[in-house]
Amino acid sequence: MLQKLEQHFFYFFILGRIPELSRFELIKFAQKILFQKFQVFAETREFVILETDEEISLEFWQKQLGGIVKCGEIINLDCIPQGDQMGNFLVDFFSSQKNSQEIVFALSVYQDNTFDPSKKINFNFLKRLAMFVKKSLKSQGRRTSFFISPDLKTPTGTILKGQVLIRGSEMIFFSYQNKTLLGATRYIQSIQEEAALDFDRPYHSMERGLTPPKLVKIMLNIAAFSFDSQLLDPFCGSGTFLCQAALMGYRHLIGSDLSPEAIEGAKKNFLWLQQKFQLSSDIDAKFFSADAREIDKIISSGTIDAIVSEPYLGPRRMLRGNEEMRNEIDMISHLYLDFFLVAKKILRNNGRIVIVLPIFVSQGKDYSLDILPQILAQGWRQEALSDSARRSLIYFRPGQLVKREIMSFSF
Repeated sequence: MLQKLEQHFFYFFILGRIPELSRFELIKFAQKILFQKFQVFAETREFVILETDEEISLEFWQKQLGGIVKCGEIINLDCIPQGDQMGNFLVDFFSSQKNSQEIVFALSVYQDNTFDPSKKINFNFLKRLAMFVKKSLKSQGRRTSFFISPDLKTPTGTILKGQVLIRGSEMIFFSYQNKTLLGATRYIQSIQEEAALDFDRPYHSMERGLTPPKLVKIMLNIAAFSFDSQLLDPFCGSGTFLCQAALMGYRHLIGSDLSPEAIEGAKKNFLWLQQKFQLSSDIDAKFFSADAREIDKIISSGTIDAIVSEPYLGPRRMLRGNEEMRNEIDMISHLYLDFFLVAKKILRNNGRIVIVLPIFVSQGKDYSLDILPQILAQGWRQEALSDSARRSLIYFRPGQLVKREIMSFSF
């Protein structure tokens, strides 16, 4: 049922909580996998539809992408939702599926704000459409149940709990530039895998903080290096970045940290990961304790392809007063600048750093590290991740004391 015109295929991707970050990751990943064999067919702040001349493995893409909530195929590029035509289309679609006698489906809608209000789909329409499909399938002897939501978007948890993708499908209407496209969801972000990486592993330190697995995937994809590259995390802590990299298929991993306790914990976590997810035995992972500012004494010059890391982001509490804020920012700034000098020695030509910088939040104001001019003065080239003045992307949740500012540099 995949929509194909002159050997072109159309796939949709629902963006996550921070659309700018999700979109950038998606495009970088598409460039890495498809090179120039794709284009953005349609996009809003909620979704991106890619057009390509070759089929892709959506299961692989969903597993790799941290910022994509779900993905699927466009099965109709210009559908007419009104009347019985769409109902009959969906009945035929579900009737052709070789599954159990009971069909479970969900209906969702993503509509561009510029879309003609008179043509917008509302909840009453979804309800009528769902009932039409249910009655029609019942007349064929098929038991049917469905999910729709007043906000027009079926929650991911509902789709997983209701086994919608196993016993039927989620059908999504995309209203864009006065056209309505119809897609079928194929894969959804794995909540269980992320929870396991966060809380089931044998070692983690709440004092050091936990980097969200979604963010780790995003940063690895922004780095856009090959699976055979040498990856270093010089502030590895409990090994979150390297564990996620191993799950994504990267095979040459190096982790270091100033804390010997953290390194022992990272080793335990990596062994647990290999056993739990039955990872390949040919993964080369090394862990050792070292000061990131002196890591060039251990790692040979020009041997690392990519550094992806979240260094120390400051204390996990509200900083008291301007003086403590200045002292903390000054200390962390020196840590970063000293490390960037060392990183030049161990990276290969055109090697890349994707790194998190802290933005402290105090009394409603943001305080960033003012070290970008010094980093560039060392000879680094900054990749533009956004059109902002600092060319960075921000990852945060409301109420957080420290925002994460993501930057990318090559040398």
